[in-house]
Amino acid sequence: MPTLFSDYIGCLRSTSTISNFGNPNTRQGVRRKIEIENLNGNIVECTLWDDMANHFGEVDFNNMEQPVIIVISSCRVSKYTDYQLSASSAAYYYLNPKIPEAEESRTLFKAKYEDTPPLTIYKHPHKEVQQGKKRNRFPLKTIIDQPQSYKGVRFTAEATITGINMNKDWYYISCHQCGKTAVVHGEDYCCLDHGPQPGPFFRYKFKGYIMDNTATAPITFFTPAANKVTEHACTELVEKYKPADATKIPPEILATQGKHVIFQFHFNTLGNLTDLSLDAIYDVKKQEHNTCSNTQEINEGTPSSASAATNESTDEEENTHTDKEKYTAGEGVTPPPSQSTVIGAAKNNEESDKQR
Repeated sequence: MPTLFSDYIGCLRSTSTISNFGNPNTRQGVRRKIEIENLNGNIVECTLWDDMANHFGEVDFNNMEQPVIIVISSCRVSKYTDYQLSASSAAYYYLNPKIPEAEESRTLFKAKYEDTPPLTIYKHPHKEVQQGKKRNRFPLKTIIDQPQSYKGVRFTAEATITGINMNKDWYYISCHQCGKTAVVHGEDYCCLDHGPQPGPFFRYKFKGYIMDNTATAPITFFTPAANKVTEHACTELVEKYKPADATKIPPEILATQGKHVIFQFHFNTLGNLTDLSLDAIYDVKKQEHNTCSNTQEINEGTPSSASAATNESTDEEENTHTDKEKYTAGEGVTPPPSQSTVIGAAKNNEESDKQR
């Protein structure tokens, strides 16, 4: 297939820091990635190389007329998940050029941003955990209205798990190394990228709904982040219930409903773009319950360590037995939330099972 070249015009949304590439012992160069938004709200990544990358970092964008319109010529076009641009040796860029196309674009972007100002997005992770909890923190409704503008961006939101999708599998068998779905041949497991596997490796992939005070959104929970909210490893639950039907949700997963969590997630660009994919979990808070049992325990006194250990063991066995009975009977099943929102209306549609 011949290499495609293209000129591109749009609004400059972000620029990355410069980074090295290549072998330092032979030839090492530098590159910089920039993001350009078109009038449809789609953002295309363009890579600048060497001298162009260095020169671009010297530009003071804050003192330029806003929004900054960029025209870049002679870019190679490639596709990896989404279309990307790469500056060729013949490429050149122009910022706020005085040409009719650029003037028209600036006028349209100004009108667009007056109605919906662009969000300030940070694509690089924070070193401090506390900063990471607030990275790209916006109300759900703000970001789900235009998901195509935020491909590849990790957001955080403080929200409550309001429901679990009962029509989808809650786990899958994956490659031990990469997490992709393993191909099953009888009792053998194989990854298309890493070959034969030593055995099944179970990972969470269950779908639910989260809600803040602005909207409800569908989200897919993946291992390892899902371990923190369920308080169990996926393999542990598979071994416990030995499910014949992967759509039959265990009580431990249903018990996540009502938990208040700080989520980190991104939009699922390989499947349904309106779905969120879980990246990390912070600060899980359980739903408040009646405190009568705690008061009773205080009034009755604290048992000795020996009796406490015996009672604890008995309680655990009873809980495990009760969980299995509920699982077999299908108890504890609750329907998805009925709240109507921009993205909540899409939750009844078929969701793609493609991996990230």
